[in-house]
Amino acid sequence: MRNWVKTFWLSALLVSASHIQMASANGSSEDEIKAEIQQVLDNYVVAVDTLDRSVAKSIWSMREDVSFIQPRGHQKGWEDIRDFFYGKAMGSFSVRKLMLRDVNIRVLSDDTAWADFYWDFEATFKDGTPAETTGRETQVFSKEADGWKIVHIHYSGPATQREREGF
Repeated sequence: MRNWVKTFWLSALLVSASHIQMASANGSSEDEIKAEIQQVLDNYVVAVDTLDRSVAKSIWSMREDVSFIQPRGHQKGWEDIRDFFYGKAMGSFSVRKLMLRDVNIRVLSDDTAWADFYWDFEATFKDGTPAETTGRETQVFSKEADGWKIVHIHYSGPATQREREGF
């Protein structure tokens, strides 16, 4: 069993290294890719804070298989994501402020990457009631003809260490 685990991780490291070398050979260094992904994340924050759907649309892939998993459901396809997340969910607030922290961007290849991070969200419901939440999120990105795009998001609340929770 130990040899299988060692072989798996060694293979994963070699594949990851070869993908990064491939990205470099295609003209984009890992640092350049990370900077481009960071710009997508920055625009994600802008889209949430302002509910600017044109900004949101510019960072999401228009592929049919894009998805967004979050505590209130699972949206599939841009229209569903747009209508629920940027409409119903975020639209229930008059003010929104999303802050990302501990962002880690990982480059798998010249056309695939992901980021994980924690976030703090301060908002005001339309009736004036304040709201504050924290959570964690993973975003998966694909390099398309017009730049890096989000193809999947999964977010949840903070981890719990309480007995009989978090399974």
